[in-house]
Amino acid sequence: MSNKSVVKEWINFSTMDLMSAKHLYQTMHPIPLEIVCYHCQQSVEKMLKAMIISINREVPRTHDLGLLLEVALEEEKIPETIYDACDNLTPFAVKFRYPQELFLEDYHAKNALADAEFVCNWCLDKGLRAF
Repeated sequence: MSNKSVVKEWINFSTMDLMSAKHLYQTMHPIPLEIVCYHCQQSVEKMLKAMIISINREVPRTHDLGLLLEVALEEEKIPETIYDACDNLTPFAVKFRYPQELFLEDYHAKNALADAEFVCNWCLDKGLRAF
């Protein structure tokens, strides 16, 4: 499988995670807030891994979005707003997958959806749209 097709596959999986999060948020009642937030984190994680693969770097085995962001853009200045969005989403990778870890409210899911969309679009604008 070529590098380009692998990157495209990661982007597609990222997109499916974000679409799933939006669908769950808009259609399920009660809203599964933990699952929505988890899919938002996963969407960004997969998009950042696509960026890393696109520049032929080794993908670290981590859910830490800040670390993935630094690997993907080692030489570039990363806007603080992107770091903040990644920091907001990182805890959803693990903590919210298990019952009674943390309490979520609707605004957490709304913020997670906004952060995920913001970071994913930023990644695509940084060069992944070519894939």
